[in-house]
Amino acid sequence: MNQDPVAEVVRDGGEIALPPAHDMVGDLHSSRLVGCTIRYRYTTGRCYELVFEPEVATFRMLDAPGYVEAWGQRVAVRYRSVDVREDLVIVHWMGPPQGGGHVTMVIDLAARKLFASALMPFAHVELFDAADIDFVDPA
Repeated sequence: MNQDPVAEVVRDGGEIALPPAHDMVGDLHSSRLVGCTIRYRYTTGRCYELVFEPEVATFRMLDAPGYVEAWGQRVAVRYRSVDVREDLVIVHWMGPPQGGGHVTMVIDLAARKLFASALMPFAHVELFDAADIDFVDPA
């Protein structure tokens, strides 16, 4: 009689040893945001600034100096982005490496809105919020 070994492990309260996960990242990367500085404020009140370079973005909080100092002023992360349509970009990064976490943003430059979903590094707090974009350079 064939029994499902996974079902047996689960029924017995054991742990399932999963095969190693492999990243599945397509060759998607937009250059739309390269050279842009974006400042935005979440509905919860926190204000950030993002600066995009070809493969690295830096961000910092603008309204919590003690917190920013604890992060070393600016945090640099490797990011990926893809154009959904003109002036609508999805951005994703993991890290910073020492803190874990990840961030995914939908940036609507035309509507000056930003939507984010994240597991914030260090404290591992969930962020799911919208923001008004106050400043974009170049527009």
